[in-house]
Amino acid sequence: MKGISFGVLAWMVMGLVLFPLLEMGVFAHRMGLGIAPALFSLAMLLTYSVAMGAVYEALGE
Repeated sequence: MKGISFGVLAWMVMGLVLFPLLEMGVFAHRMGLGIAPALFSLAMLLTYSVAMGAVYEALGE
């Protein structure tokens, strides 16, 4: 659950802060690709954060 929470929080920060700083608009809307960049970044961050959460849990720490 921590991995999902972290992934969604990181996605929100990336979509609302980092993409606009790169002049791509909120959730990369100005790229003209629809919602694909936002969904891809969400999938990427959730995959990473859930995998890291599972590894951390497996190590028993």
